[in-house]
Amino acid sequence: MRKSRFAARHPAFRQWYGWSIAVGTANLDGMAVISFHPKGIEAMARKALPSASYEAGSLIGAARKGPGSRMDKANARGTYKWDAADYRDSSSQQKKWGRELLSKLGLRGDEYVLDIGCGDGVLTAEIAELVPGGRVVGIDSSPEMIDLARESYPPRDYPNLSWEVMDAMEIRFENAFDVAFSNAALHWVPDQLEVLRGVKRSLKPGGRALFQLGGRGNASNVVRALAELLARGDWGRYFEDLRLPYRFCSPEEYQAWLGEAGLVPVRVELVPKDMVHEGREGLEGWIRTTWLPFTQCVPEERREEFVALLASCYLELYPPDENGMVHVNAVRLEVEAQKT
Repeated sequence: MRKSRFAARHPAFRQWYGWSIAVGTANLDGMAVISFHPKGIEAMARKALPSASYEAGSLIGAARKGPGSRMDKANARGTYKWDAADYRDSSSQQKKWGRELLSKLGLRGDEYVLDIGCGDGVLTAEIAELVPGGRVVGIDSSPEMIDLARESYPPRDYPNLSWEVMDAMEIRFENAFDVAFSNAALHWVPDQLEVLRGVKRSLKPGGRALFQLGGRGNASNVVRALAELLARGDWGRYFEDLRLPYRFCSPEEYQAWLGEAGLVPVRVELVPKDMVHEGREGLEGWIRTTWLPFTQCVPEERREEFVALLASCYLELYPPDENGMVHVNAVRLEVEAQKT
């Protein structure tokens, strides 16, 4: 399998091709700077603590922020400008996996459910239909997503459903819910322990949590395609001191956080998934709507070109199948826990 000279000459990317890579040899507290330069990629740990280690393949990072930098668009927690309608139209795989996860809840129909990182609200509304005698609250840090959810699922049609703009690290409810649910969202959150503490506070005694988020090794093939692209032309200059919010954790890390937050782990495991996109158009839609830390580094007038070239690099490395479908290797972390 061909490797880019750009990636192959850097130790981190040589390890990345093996799908198991640490940022140097450091243990990190979740804060690293990953810099993309025309001459190579440097990953520099800002802090080293033995309590938590993360793979560079998990795309965890934080960058210098200065006046006028492109990443001023994102705040210290990695908040990005979401195109809610575009995401709704390009996230069929996430919703498919969310419905599979939802089927594992075994709802009676009278539960109070908190949906963390509800996004466009499609799954949240489906949960509301499953609990006609209960209540559902969808929270998301993106005002654009919550606006779309409120417009799409108004109170007159969903009287047991409400929405709030709320950061997952600042959950404000107390003993209010039987179930905390989250699908394809929590890997965006930099401090998982704060999320879990908020989940514990929000759950009633005996309440349970069921999450699915990106897990260790997720979308590693896309990272390889990105390395190929950044080896070409002048793209690297847009990614100096790139700030990344992704946090793709291992079961061992997450199980420890559950215990520290006071939740009892029931099941914490990695689940391989095959993400399937309908040809080049589907792949580009997914890149455009979910790889915001990269696309929003690029000047707006060049973003369409960047997305198209990243898709081309990916398709060169991983061509569509005989039916024209494009496959991305995904790894999900499924978490079940309970409040005693």
